[in-house]
Amino acid sequence: MTDIGQVDEVETRIVTSTTAQELLSSLPSNDVKLDFWYKWTDVQFKNCGWLDELKEVVTICYARMALRNGHLNKCPRAYHNEWHISELLQRLIRCHQYAPNKITAEGWAILSVFAAAHDLRQAEPPKDNNDDSLVGANESASYYEIERLISRYSESELWNPHRLILLKTMIHASTFGIGGKRSTNFFQGNLSQTLLSQLHLSANDEELIYLACDIDTANVSLPLYQYALSAIRVYEELITHQKVQIPAHIFFSKAQIAYFFDQQQFHSKLGSAVFEKEKSDNAKHIKTIAKKIATMDSQFDPELVKDMFIEAAKL
Repeated sequence: MTDIGQVDEVETRIVTSTTAQELLSSLPSNDVKLDFWYKWTDVQFKNCGWLDELKEVVTICYARMALRNGHLNKCPRAYHNEWHISELLQRLIRCHQYAPNKITAEGWAILSVFAAAHDLRQAEPPKDNNDDSLVGANESASYYEIERLISRYSESELWNPHRLILLKTMIHASTFGIGGKRSTNFFQGNLSQTLLSQLHLSANDEELIYLACDIDTANVSLPLYQYALSAIRVYEELITHQKVQIPAHIFFSKAQIAYFFDQQQFHSKLGSAVFEKEKSDNAKHIKTIAKKIATMDSQFDPELVKDMFIEAAKL
């Protein structure tokens, strides 16, 4: 049986915020890093005794992501790299700006750690075929790693067993993919619903978990051109790192329709309020672009298909 989430060289190497910051200093100048999030936390959590701990945990996760999967790696992933963490933190801050009092300070802090930690183990080997768990190998391993990191703070004021359950459920529920008998539990927030049905949490806690998943997939609400760029990064990662055999004209037509209209939905009240309108604004354009791509010859060079997709998104 495959061992999920074992300590690796990256986890061993990056154990303090000092080491993390030293590594992050060598990132390319166009890397947004975490300065915007630090400024936000300094205001929002200025009276919280756990602020320094929160910053350290998120910084360590960001550095580990950059070294394993991102721009400190010789072969960075196109989508699931440290920029993905920054994107989620920016969406989180946007949700806070929309409704700052809907969630407690601790809730926003847990969401921040979710954003930083949920994809730490993208390269984790798949689970055995006889493993009936609905949770993906990446998500399982990512939680194991963040749990080990949090456990170092024995006097933490932020974490308790209940909040760890919330974080674990957020990360596990971010599993995204399709797999035979498990397929009905993946998309549209179904896995969140399945996991929550076993926990009997409060309505506020359920909202928090749904919001984590909504923030993760809110690229559908980006300006159309930016959404197209994100779709291209996903495709490039599927081809180069996951070795998925999917023709470009299929990914940018049928697969886009499936993801945008069937597989992604907002389930939190706050996520819907913040992101749904912009997703709706994109919907007609996505259908038009996908229909155009679908008419292309299957032998077209993938680069030409990507160029056509991105050009069509320049509205």
